[in-house]
Amino acid sequence: MNQLAIPPLRTLLFSFHEMLFQSPAEPERISPGAHHTLLACTGGSGAVQVDETSLMLAKGTCFLLPPDTSCLVAPAAEESVSYFRLDFFVYQMEDQSSHPYRGKLFAGADDFVVHPFSPVLQKLQTLYANRHPDNDPGGMRERILFHELLELIFAAKRNADTRLSPELAVEQTRAFLHTHFQEPITVEQLAALAHLPRWQYSHLFKSLTGQKPLDYLTDLRIRRAKELLLYSDDRLYEIADQVGFKDQYYFNRRFRQATGVTPRQFIRMQQERLSYRDATGRKIALPPAPERIVMIGDAPGELLALGVSPVGVNKANSSGILYQEQLFGVADIGHLVDWEKIAELQPDLILLGFCEDEELIRKLSRIAPIVTYNKYAPLYQRFRTIATIVGRQQLAEEWIATHEQKLNALKRHLPLPNREETASSFICQDGKLFVMAGKGLLSTLYGSGMVNAQANIRKLIAQHVAFAEVTPEQLPLFAGDRVYLIQSANDSQTRQQLERTAQWSNLPAVQNGQAYLIDDKWNYDDPITKQYLLDELPVLLGQTS
Repeated sequence: MNQLAIPPLRTLLFSFHEMLFQSPAEPERISPGAHHTLLACTGGSGAVQVDETSLMLAKGTCFLLPPDTSCLVAPAAEESVSYFRLDFFVYQMEDQSSHPYRGKLFAGADDFVVHPFSPVLQKLQTLYANRHPDNDPGGMRERILFHELLELIFAAKRNADTRLSPELAVEQTRAFLHTHFQEPITVEQLAALAHLPRWQYSHLFKSLTGQKPLDYLTDLRIRRAKELLLYSDDRLYEIADQVGFKDQYYFNRRFRQATGVTPRQFIRMQQERLSYRDATGRKIALPPAPERIVMIGDAPGELLALGVSPVGVNKANSSGILYQEQLFGVADIGHLVDWEKIAELQPDLILLGFCEDEELIRKLSRIAPIVTYNKYAPLYQRFRTIATIVGRQQLAEEWIATHEQKLNALKRHLPLPNREETASSFICQDGKLFVMAGKGLLSTLYGSGMVNAQANIRKLIAQHVAFAEVTPEQLPLFAGDRVYLIQSANDSQTRQQLERTAQWSNLPAVQNGQAYLIDDKWNYDDPITKQYLLDELPVLLGQTS
């Protein structure tokens, strides 16, 4: 579209249409339409191809796309990418009337980087949680949140520098490496992409990643080569070419330097790994590359964080999760295990939260190999276990390292007002009251030292207890200086009854105004929820944002 002039924003009206949260494992095309589109990357890295132009995608990167724009969103190799997509209509006011406006909203590039990103991310999450609410038939809150978000986005777009900061430019070349590692790449090329001298680029890259640029590139190639060695029938020279090594000899030499073994030795060692002993002590022959996984008894956040989409889950276990849209197209196997449904899915692996029912395990094993794991284990332990089962240990270790870095940064910059105070959380579910210990909302903070567990909760954690049922009379035994009451969507009646008891109203935390009602979506203990939680913690913990 040829556009002579962009009208002032004050002459335009904006109307919310739809909002999606996407985390594609494969390239995903966004079809053109009559609406404008905002893409806001919330994590991972990849690329967006608009027309013939490929643009880097990383956390904090946003795109304002006019109508009739077709684009392709592609996650980086061995990485995931997540983003919000917001579609909206724009109308131009002229002479007491309005008509659809289909042009660009700003001159120049469609992409820009929002910094700081946390306020925009928080507003995106709030709008997403409140879109099309049943208790807001007129859509007033939705419209308010939508226009507040646009105000932040437009301000960020106006303030965006024509050239990125050196650090962010280097970070985006890292994303470039993840999508182009199979191509010939030099440090000079990367420095040119970042608009920096080679010496400055190399110094910044190492300070941000801990590695020199070409060492980082080699690691990417070796990681991809490992997958191909295990899960493809390609010959060594073919794998060498696919991951960017000039010949098989050079590939063998660099692989041995990186791993200590040759590619063929690596294959033999990994084949031995496929014999696995699960949580019940059974020795299982794992499939080498499970692609059709059914998960029973737990939410699938660990699998999704590893880039594995299950073919079947019990969706009742995932009713309140933040990543509902990632389960679109995933079959619901029901609360009571539906044998016929699972068999129809033709899984190559079944994951079962810890279970001692031998008859259940025997029946499931007739359908596919079944592996049990302890779903009540601490997050990192459980994540590593599932990653080992599906052969993605490296991804789990990278996520854990990144999560620890973010926790430490949050701990430094957002300390609680009183580091000596204690905290506890409770949830009402199925007519019962539970105190959370080794799992749930506060488990992240207990482990990081950001807040102290109440004394009796510390004892439960030491005994590896995830949660425990308590009576209202026992509340004072577990209540900390701060109390978080998890609001379960399926048992608001029990919670309301609890809030009317003397035991609740007499708690010091309640009387001191340090009792908080928290949505149960934050009580899930999986990597995806924990990732979102880091951005939301200042608000959830009663801090000013």
